[in-house]
Amino acid sequence: MGKDISTIQYPLYLSTLNQRNAWTKKIINSDSNNGLVFNQGADVMPRTLWVHEVKKVPGASGRNFLSLKPIDQQTSELAQFVKEAKKFKNFKALPVTISEKWGFQVLLSTSLLQFFLNEPIIAVLPFLKRSESELNTITEAPMMTLLTDKAAYSHFQRIFQELESEWGKGVNSEIIYKKVSTNRQKIKNQIFAKDDILVLFGAGGEHPAAAKVKVTESLVDDLIIDQTLYWKIAKNEEEADYLVGLFNSSRLAEVIKPFQPKGNHGARHIHTLLCKAIPEWDENNPLHVNVVEQTRLLTKELFAQIALDENVRHIANTPANVASRRKKFRAIISQLPSYGDYDLACSIVL
Repeated sequence: MGKDISTIQYPLYLSTLNQRNAWTKKIINSDSNNGLVFNQGADVMPRTLWVHEVKKVPGASGRNFLSLKPIDQQTSELAQFVKEAKKFKNFKALPVTISEKWGFQVLLSTSLLQFFLNEPIIAVLPFLKRSESELNTITEAPMMTLLTDKAAYSHFQRIFQELESEWGKGVNSEIIYKKVSTNRQKIKNQIFAKDDILVLFGAGGEHPAAAKVKVTESLVDDLIIDQTLYWKIAKNEEEADYLVGLFNSSRLAEVIKPFQPKGNHGARHIHTLLCKAIPEWDENNPLHVNVVEQTRLLTKELFAQIALDENVRHIANTPANVASRRKKFRAIISQLPSYGDYDLACSIVL
């Protein structure tokens, strides 16, 4: 690694956050974000109304459709989204085929492990995709657009009526959009372009988990990031690998732990703590560059392990029990050949 960076000394500061104190290498408080601004995803809730069994069906003239049916709570991988629902838990989609224009790709915290992302789930929403919107962002669908697809209109009408039992009369696409986007414009701010590099980390749990994803042609039009994730468009691949490397490090988990609220199952509620605890990416800082190099080597080894080991691949691709899967992934990562150098590189920066 060249220079013996393990001997570099730092001053320590007494930091205070969430009415908790800890000694840290940099000051951590409610005002510190170190130039790192992450956005929380949109409130794609309640899941029972938007997530169903969805199968793509090819149609004539290159048009594609979505075949919907209820989620089987005993056999479906999507059952986790409805089993513990607190609201509208009895709602089930009727078997119906609608235009694929109503299907949106949603990234949830359950999609996220350390350095690894599952495929998005499909949510059926009464919204316009980015290419259909004049604002280059996902917006609500006007009633006239809904009426052009009678099957979809009937499907959404059932949902509108379901929501009226709690929200009152007059529920429509605009009201739903405002609820999902919130007054913080959580969908409106999700403006993505092809080849954007997104860094995402989970909002909850005891241990941080983060990964990066490049916005492909298939994602640019209808990707939605859910509220269970925080996201940022990285300046470049180097910044993305730097952030993902530090976010997933055991050292960062130690740094933020004194500031996390405690629940029945240990520390929780990560949210923006990560942004307050790490320095902004500096391409001229050799310690930061070393984190990038070690992260890339570790990630290469991890993905090779996923490709070669069926058990690891199963952990990576099974959508349920995310806390258990992340714990298993941490154990797998800690046994990779380059883990020691990676862990040291992150510890020196933090």
